[in-house]
Amino acid sequence: MEVLIIGEDFFSRRFLQLTLSKFANCKIAVSGRQAINYVKLTLGRDRPYQLIIVDNNLFDMDVTQLVKNIRLLEESGGKPGSPKSKILVLSSPHRHSSVLDTFKEGCDGWITKPIDEEKLLEKIHRFGLVENCS
Repeated sequence: MEVLIIGEDFFSRRFLQLTLSKFANCKIAVSGRQAINYVKLTLGRDRPYQLIIVDNNLFDMDVTQLVKNIRLLEESGGKPGSPKSKILVLSSPHRHSSVLDTFKEGCDGWITKPIDEEKLLEKIHRFGLVENCS
């Protein structure tokens, strides 16, 4: 599985990378712009990102706009008939309203920070991306 992890916080990125590296190839983006470039590079290839995890606190781009941009790129540049990436947003408990906006743009799920490994893996399993995450 190909995963794109987007976020500014080194420790959150590293935790996600270590947790997911057991069953996924992880790419790291530290900004929304960098993430958009990575998505553009993988569209049309045999192995686009199956999962994109994005922190709700990006310095250069609103997460709702980022989700919208990713979905527009997938529609315009992906292989016809290929499945869209699952997008999972990481959010602080007090930012629920902004997360709701991301669903309108195509977000597939969210979990609150601090990241709970069991909840993260359960969510990925529910997305149908892996049989067994443990």
